[in-house]
Amino acid sequence: RFKHSVDRATVCTVPFKESDHEKWRAMVAEQYWYQLVADELPMWATLGKMDGTIPTINTHQNFTFGYNGDRIVSVNLVADTPISLHTKEDITFTFSVSFKERLDVTFDKRFDRYLDDTFFEHHTHWFSIFNSFMLVFFLVGVVLLILNRTLKADYARFDEHRTAKELGKEDWIEDRGWKQLQHDVFRVPHRPVLLCALVGTGSQIAILILIVTIVSIAAVVYTSQGSFATYSILAFAVTSYAAGFFSAAQFSRYALIGPTISNQWIKCMLTTGMLYPGIILLMGFLLNFVAIAYDSAQAIPFGGMIVILFLWLCVSLPLVVLGTVIGRHSRLGSTATAGSARMDVPRVNQIPRMIPARRWYSSRRFIVLASGILPFISIFIELYFIFTSFWNYKVYYVYGFMLLVLVIFVIVTACVAIAATYGLLSTEDHRWPWTAFFGGSSTALYVFLYSAYYYYYKTRMTGFFMFSFYFTYTAMMCLTIAVLSGTVAFLAANKFVSVIYRDIKGD
Repeated sequence: RFKHSVDRATVCTVPFKESDHEKWRAMVAEQYWYQLVADELPMWATLGKMDGTIPTINTHQNFTFGYNGDRIVSVNLVADTPISLHTKEDITFTFSVSFKERLDVTFDKRFDRYLDDTFFEHHTHWFSIFNSFMLVFFLVGVVLLILNRTLKADYARFDEHRTAKELGKEDWIEDRGWKQLQHDVFRVPHRPVLLCALVGTGSQIAILILIVTIVSIAAVVYTSQGSFATYSILAFAVTSYAAGFFSAAQFSRYALIGPTISNQWIKCMLTTGMLYPGIILLMGFLLNFVAIAYDSAQAIPFGGMIVILFLWLCVSLPLVVLGTVIGRHSRLGSTATAGSARMDVPRVNQIPRMIPARRWYSSRRFIVLASGILPFISIFIELYFIFTSFWNYKVYYVYGFMLLVLVIFVIVTACVAIAATYGLLSTEDHRWPWTAFFGGSSTALYVFLYSAYYYYYKTRMTGFFMFSFYFTYTAMMCLTIAVLSGTVAFLAANKFVSVIYRDIKGD
């Protein structure tokens, strides 16, 4: 009860059991600690300590609550009264409670003590942002060089060949390069339904992340446990309209080029609404069953699972359907062009052009793996701060940094996709859509490898429960990054291809 002190009360008495004591001895040796939450305020204490070579466990918890008026503004926990774990007697755990008036702390500032300014606003963090900006300038310069010099040289060569052809000197200059793909580059890619669904979902994720980040900057979301996750789930359900709209718009373009797939728009809609959310929900529910089996406080109640399912089936899916219906008939979807709304549907050869042999560094597999390196470098430092915040129980509050890093990440991913697509087209390979998407998505592979390194070398997590929680959350994050970065890369490459083929489409 509020302002009701307790001198010493018994929590429970644990009968002696050698297996329990053995487990506790190992946990004390590994310096385990635990977290408790009171009125949304966290507090921590160690399980025990080593008295020389003898492990001891703290059996008393002393809670101190600071209040200002009728509000709790601070909490503190001190664990003491150690008892040797070599004893074969029952162990009694006790607690005490005291209240202290804290007029120097207001209710709206009670979380300030948890904000680690020295960690999140360290000069390393600022240097990483500066380094990422330098990377952006470099990549933008490379892309501008491609667009300004290399493409101009290519256009000049193509004009020279056209002049020679008009003069009846077709063999005067060799016709080669990306111009040869003008009637293959807009070919409908393999598995267009899946590609359009992923692009639609990635567009939704981009909008979702932008909304959640801006809300987190404008409002304080870390003062309530689970508030960030709640906002994210609600925002995902609401932004499902964008997924349906953009997937249908992209599919409509492909349907105009390849009319044989036009009857698959319902399949595209269902894939958009069920693929990514279904995978995320399946992983989340399986992880929740693991938490229930271990009797963990992280387990979501059954009612909460029903609410999440309701949001998906009764809010998210209907909005996907609405977005699909509108997207199919939008101007965005009905003008499948090569960069200009006035141009007709691009002509595509019935038989795909043969792809010439090339060296290993020009292969699609190498391009895909190499395309994810620079985007990963641009977010590497921020990943460290996010992982440390999430797994070391620090309060992450520098969402302004996150927004800057996200902008840098999008620019870097787009620039790399444009450069990689130009390299692929220069080898006369027209299979750029999936190459661009997988190239952007490969960033998630490097994120997963880094997360595995972090788990084994930066944490002390052991056991199936911790392993499953860590890598399931990591898999969810990597899947989200893969879809987002793949979409950014595809859209950038798509725009680039439309622009460079605009002036030669009618040759």
